[in-house]
Amino acid sequence: MKVLFLQNQIGFEGRGRISIEIISILNSYGIIPDLLTFSKKRLVEQYQQGVINNIKCNIIRVPYPISMGFIPQVLLLNYLSRYKIDNYDLVFNFNDNFYFLPNNARYIHYFADPLEDSFSKLDNLPRFSLRKYYLLFFSLLCRHLPKNTRGRMIVISNFTEVRLLRQYPQLEGTILKIYPPCFQENTLSFGSKENFYDVVSIGTFSEGKGQLNQIKIAERHKKIKFGIIGLVFNRRYFQECLNYKISRGIQNVDLLPDITRNEMLNILKQSKVFLHYKREEGFGISTVEAIASGCIPIVPNSGGQIEVVPFPELRFEEDDEIGDILTNLLTLDIRKTKQLVNDLQQHIRQFSVERFRANIVEILKDLI
Repeated sequence: MKVLFLQNQIGFEGRGRISIEIISILNSYGIIPDLLTFSKKRLVEQYQQGVINNIKCNIIRVPYPISMGFIPQVLLLNYLSRYKIDNYDLVFNFNDNFYFLPNNARYIHYFADPLEDSFSKLDNLPRFSLRKYYLLFFSLLCRHLPKNTRGRMIVISNFTEVRLLRQYPQLEGTILKIYPPCFQENTLSFGSKENFYDVVSIGTFSEGKGQLNQIKIAERHKKIKFGIIGLVFNRRYFQECLNYKISRGIQNVDLLPDITRNEMLNILKQSKVFLHYKREEGFGISTVEAIASGCIPIVPNSGGQIEVVPFPELRFEEDDEIGDILTNLLTLDIRKTKQLVNDLQQHIRQFSVERFRANIVEILKDLI
């Protein structure tokens, strides 16, 4: 059986974690899928060397100027794939849209952040901002592009399902929610909480993830040590963050670009609080991983994070609230800290790798 994955960027987090797990499941059936992507050569080499869960897949890498952004990437990748899809029995679409996909193929669409939902933010942007014109251009363009909504529909969270139905109400009753694979059930821990950071965050360096704003929060709380972890696809934005930190003489923030997954997990196990900054995110695997490693999360009161963190006192509306929440958490005694972590870890059991694999295997029974 021939299987194709469409994924503009591969990686160790987010959609990358989901596709890695599904590829592993396919490998157990003797299937080695192809994966069409624009990813960096370094990441492609790591996949090909099988360093991630010893998975096996054939990477078809298309060179592309990734600085142009997510929307043109996923549209172009779908467009290019239409000349290849006829050769496959099953296609996994991780590009968050239905555009350009031929009708004569079987699809599993896994949505995290529906592409069209970004166009709903147009009215909230300044009238003459470049971002507004950028979104307006693609909003108008997408109205005239062919799309194909056939196939199995999977969403990453209840929040994503609401957003997808807002754009495609005809999909009501056809969508299956499968939470992503975030951790192994036997890896829940508390850690030493002594050697690394008071606060740690994880996310690809980008304006949407808000690392620059996190540095500014740290600047206002100089006694709290911050560690900011992330892959660097957008070199310009990373340099902007680094320049701000250096020019302001901010000593209580470490920027940790492109560290390994093992390094990341080690830092989580020895840090106290995890800050997830991005609003309206479809889910947020890194928050679950942080909880599994014994961190207490602080998250926006929006998006899929509400499903991940059930306690309102750990969620914020505005940046100014983060400092007070941090102070309260960092002054908790060890007994209360462990109890809070335990309650959170019991909640996240529904996001385990084991549950994810069982759900995907059930779907694949009818398709392979």
